[in-house]
Amino acid sequence: MNYIVLDLEWNQAVTKEKVIRKPFPLHGEIIQIGAIKLDAQLQELETLKLLVKPRYYAKMNSAVKRLTGIRSRDLAQGLDFPTAVERFQNWCGSDVCFLTWGNDDTAMLMDNLKLYQLDVTWIPATYNLQRIFNEQITQQKRQWSLSGAMERLEIPQQNRAHDALNDALNTAAIVRALDLERGIREYGSDLMEKQDGSCLRSQRYGGYTSRGEALQDDRLRLVSCPVCGQIMEGNGWLPQGRNREIALFRCPDHGEFMAKLRIKRLSDGNFSAKSMLFALDSEGKARYMERFAQRQAIQAEL
Repeated sequence: MNYIVLDLEWNQAVTKEKVIRKPFPLHGEIIQIGAIKLDAQLQELETLKLLVKPRYYAKMNSAVKRLTGIRSRDLAQGLDFPTAVERFQNWCGSDVCFLTWGNDDTAMLMDNLKLYQLDVTWIPATYNLQRIFNEQITQQKRQWSLSGAMERLEIPQQNRAHDALNDALNTAAIVRALDLERGIREYGSDLMEKQDGSCLRSQRYGGYTSRGEALQDDRLRLVSCPVCGQIMEGNGWLPQGRNREIALFRCPDHGEFMAKLRIKRLSDGNFSAKSMLFALDSEGKARYMERFAQRQAIQAEL
C-alpha cells in the first residue's frame, strides 16, 4: 500500500452575501491540490500539484490571497474541478490511503465532489495525523498547527506555508517523525473502546433557508465511518418528532453506528443542523429496526 499525503487550498466567498446556498451552503471551493505519494517505507515516489479554476468563487477572497499568494488571474489558468479531481484520482492509483493534517481537507474534498455531483465513494481510508501526533508526542487533545507541530518535533520548515504542495511536503516530514504503522494500527481505538451509546462525532452546519433544504444536504445524508472515513451504507432517516431524525449506518470494516440529526430554526429565520454519530448497542438497534419496519409497512399500505 502507498500513502498519499494530501493538502488542499480553497477560496471563499468575498462576502457573506456571496455564499453559495444551493445545493448546500458552500464554505470553500478548492483552488489547489498538493500531494506526495509515499511507499510503504515512507520514501517519496511522486509529487503532484494542480491549480484549480473555481466556478463559483472565481474572485479571490483577500484573506486567502494574502495567505496563499494566489491571484484571481492565476486561477484562470487552472483546470476545472472535475478534470483536476479525475487527474488526482488517477495519479493516486489503487491500494492507497490518505494522510492529512486535520479533518478539514477531506471534508472540503467531499463538499466539492458533492457540489459537482461527482462520485465520493472512491475516497480511501483517511487518517488524521493530528490525532496520531497527539497520541505519540503530546498526549494532548488540542489541534496543533502544522508549523507548531514541526517546531515541537524540531523539524526545520524550509517550504513556504499555505502552498498545497509545500504543506504536503511539510506534513510528510512529520509523517517520518512518527511511528505511522503503529499510529494506523491503533487509529480509532479510542473511539471503538467507548461504551455503547457514546457520542463519537458531532458536526454542525448552518445557513439553510428551510428544514427541507437541510435534509437535502449530502453532507448530512452521506455519513462517513468515524474510524476509517469510508462512506457508510444507511437504512434511511426516520422522523423522531418534529425536529429530529435517526438513521442506522454500516461500515464493512468497523460495524454499525447510529446517527442522530437535529434541525433547529434560528432567530433570524434560517435553520441549522447538528449531526451526531453514536456507538450502537443492541437495544438501540432493535428499537430502530422496529420503527423502520413500521414505516415500511405504512408505506406499503399507501
